Amino acid sequence: MEPCLSWENLDPSIVRLSLDHGRGNALSRQVVDELEGVLGDLEAAPPRALVIDGGTGKLFSGGFDLVELMSFDERDTRRFFKRFWEILARLTELPCPTVAAIHGSAIAGGFLLGLACDFRVVQTGDLKLGLTEVDIGIAVPAGAQVLLAARTSPAVSLRLSTFGTLLSPDEALAVGYANILHPDAQAEAIALARLLAEKPGSGAAVTKHMVASMLAQEVRAADARGFEAALQTWLSPAAQQKLHALASRLRG
Repeated sequence: MEPCLSWENLDPSIVRLSLDHGRGNALSRQVVDELEGVLGDLEAAPPRALVIDGGTGKLFSGGFDLVELMSFDERDTRRFFKRFWEILARLTELPCPTVAAIHGSAIAGGFLLGLACDFRVVQTGDLKLGLTEVDIGIAVPAGAQVLLAARTSPAVSLRLSTFGTLLSPDEALAVGYANILHPDAQAEAIALARLLAEKPGSGAAVTKHMVASMLAQEVRAADARGFEAALQTWLSPAAQQKLHALASRLRG
C-alpha cells in the first residue's frame, strides 16, 4: 500500500509533512494511522519548525474519506473520530512552531487540520475554507469549536460552525483563520518556518508550547463532554441519508 504522507527534512531543523495521495487528500483510516506514527516521531524529537501542506494535490484536503467511512460500523466510526480528535490535540500541542500551507481548498476535517497548526498561510485564488457539517445534519464537534474560537473568536466560531459558511482567502484573513495570504502558500510557509527556526535557543518553541498545551487540554475536555452528542448527529437517519448519497457520488 502506497503511503498517504510524505516526510522531507528541508534542513536539519525543519520538517515538511505533506498529504499527497490523490482523491482530494481525503482523511482516511490510513492517513490517521500515518499521522499517529509521525506525531510520535515529532514528539520524541521535535524539529525547530514543522510545515504541513497538501503536496501536489489540487486540494489541501477535502475532509474525511466518506467512501471509506460509510463502510464502517458504529464501533469503527466511534474509534476513527476519537483517534482523529486526539490527533488534532497532539498537533496543537506539538513542542515546536507549526505552519500549514493551505494551497487549495480545506473543508471539514481538512479545515480542522489547518486549525491545529499555529500559523496558516493561505494561497490567493479561488479557494473555499470552512466547516460544512451542519449542511449534512452533523454537529461541529465541541473540541473543533474550541480550536476555531482560539484561532478566530468565539463569535466567528459560532457563526462558521452553525451556518456552515465557506470562506474565501480574503474572508479567512479577515476573521483570523489565515495569518498570511500569498500566491505560493507552500513557498511562503517554508520561508516562515525558516524565520521561526532561526530564532535563537528554545524561546519560540517554549512560547508556543506554554499556551498550546493549555489549548490542547481545553480541546480534549470539550471533546470528552461533547463527543457522544456529536457522534449521534453523524449516526442520525437524516445525516446518514445525506452521507450515503455523497459517498455514492464520490464512488462515481
